[in-house]
Amino acid sequence: MYLRQLQVGFMAVFAYIVGDKTSKAGLVIDPAAETDRIIAEAERNGIEIKYIVNTHGHVDHISGNADMKKKTGAKIIIHEADADMLVSTPATILNMFRAKNSPAADITVKDGDTIRPVIPRAGFHSTPTVTSSPETRCSRKAWAERICPGDPGIPWRKQSGKNF
Repeated sequence: MYLRQLQVGFMAVFAYIVGDKTSKAGLVIDPAAETDRIIAEAERNGIEIKYIVNTHGHVDHISGNADMKKKTGAKIIIHEADADMLVSTPATILNMFRAKNSPAADITVKDGDTIRPVIPRAGFHSTPTVTSSPETRCSRKAWAERICPGDPGIPWRKQSGKNF
């Protein structure tokens, strides 16, 4: 397994590249900015980005989705409670963050779903947590037994379940 954390953008968001060294398939978690740098890092390590996973729908985490999807053809995955946020961020917020609206999600997950899009022995488990408001729910995720929080995180556990 390949796992790389990159601090990207002026908001210093952590993006993660996760890939399988055998299949060469990979994903990017929260490609907030600097998509060319993220793609170059994946390519340098022989990883082809197949999925974009957003930990939640806040603009500082999704602002690179459009570029990443256009350049890689990757499918976007996000928790169903945050899916609308991808396409409904107000223009004033987009301008403030120098961001682009994200394309819509290709795959949504709900609490308890496990996704194995890339790495055969590792799973993704979405867990509802509170972000900036009670109405917003984040999905946090880890690959294998490593923590990849989008914001201050909670411990993760390996799960098995539905395949996408």
